[in-house]
Order: sequence, then structure tokens, then C-alpha cells
Amino acid sequence: MQKFNINNNVKIKLTEAGIDILKKERPNLLEIYNNRIDKDGYTQVQLWEVMNVFGKHCYNGNNNLPFETNIIIPGEYTDDQIDKIFNINDYVDIKLTEAGINVLKEQHEEMVNFYSNQPGVQKMFGNFKAPKVDENGYTQEQFWVVMNKFGQCLYNGNQSLPFEPTIAISKEYLEEQKTPKKAK
Repeated sequence: MQKFNINNNVKIKLTEAGIDILKKERPNLLEIYNNRIDKDGYTQVQLWEVMNVFGKHCYNGNNNLPFETNIIIPGEYTDDQIDKIFNINDYVDIKLTEAGINVLKEQHEEMVNFYSNQPGVQKMFGNFKAPKVDENGYTQEQFWVVMNKFGQCLYNGNQSLPFEPTIAISKEYLEEQKTPKKAK
């Protein structure tokens, strides 16, 4: 497992949809992000900020994602000091906190209430059940789901994070970043 703290920087490549989101929702960040674009078109930013700014825009079936689905973890944060790529569709392990369980419970209740006029909704959704945890206390989920469910809870100064700030990514999901070959 590769441990990674969400306060560390990652590199993302914004799409037109991501630029539009920044223009509409976070215009103060647009210039900052533009100033951080490297020669390969990647913007370096803390992972929690990616989750906060773009999490609600990462959902199943969205054809206009705010950034390309591969995220680069700079080598300074990896065990072998080599840049790694992981995809937002890959699974990560998180240790939920009480605040995180409460967020999930509230989201479940909102969904049940939203569909309450539909027959059989309670049978379909059932009562809230906390996610399963492994013997080390981790819950596994696709990264885009973690972004979507918890992104709004990640901001500077939050004393009640929904999960511990160090996530774990199985090495099977990490791919070595290939340095693009220079044209001759």
C-alpha cells in the first residue's frame, strides 16, 4: 500500500469543464491554477483542494469531468521516489471518522426523503448501515466516490474531517509515470 496524505500536492490536467467550473464557482482560484500549469499541461495542487473544488462534479455518468481521470502523485511523496499515476476510478482505502459516518448517514437520509413519494423507497434503500471496515479500520471506495461524498467537507481549518487525512492506495493501482520522449 502507498500511503498518501491529502495535504500533499498532486498534478491534475484540467479540462474545459474544469476551467468553466473555476470561472463560475471559484474565480479566485482560476489565476492561481493557471500560474501552476507546467509544460505538460498539469496543475499542481493539494489533493484535498482537488476534492473540495471538483468533488461534486465527479459522479457516475458525467461526460464532462473537470480534469482528466489520471492523477499524478509526485515522486517526493512515493515510497520509491518515482512519480506515480492513479485513476479516479481506482479504489482507495480511507479511515472514516465519526464525522464521516454522520455525513454518510445524512446523505442516506436526504436520498430517502427525496424519493419518499416513490413506492417501495424504504425497502429499496433500507436503513442506514455504516460501510464495512477491514481489520486495520479502513473502508475501501473508488476515489471519485470519496471525492463526491466528502469533498465539501475538506477545507482549511476543518477540525472534523470525514476521514483521516492519510489515505492508502494499493500498489496494483499505481502506475509509473512515463516521461514523455522529446521529439527529435
